[in-house]
Amino acid sequence: MNFDGILCGKCNKEIDNQCYYCTACYNKETDLIKKGLMKFESNLEIFKKSDYNLNLEERRAKYMNYDGILCEICYNQISKWNYYCIHCYNKETADAIKKGHEIWIKF
Repeated sequence: MNFDGILCGKCNKEIDNQCYYCTACYNKETDLIKKGLMKFESNLEIFKKSDYNLNLEERRAKYMNYDGILCEICYNQISKWNYYCIHCYNKETADAIKKGHEIWIKF
């Protein structure tokens, strides 16, 4: 059999053939965990804040078999390059820089 496309069982719209999930349902969903499950099916794990205590190799070993990893704090996708949340890292770094500037101004 030859198919031109696959339809979503929920909304009957065509499933995107590049990302393999229904983008219409994905865009309507507000629950970030459910969005992650749509995108990565059941092979999804939540990256715990305490996992930052692990070094890179330990984090890589713990999470390498998951298709999707979501941050426990902001639910953004964790980078598989360095296994940390870029969003939270950038926010934390920006906050530290801001605090450093505040201290510098007080001198």
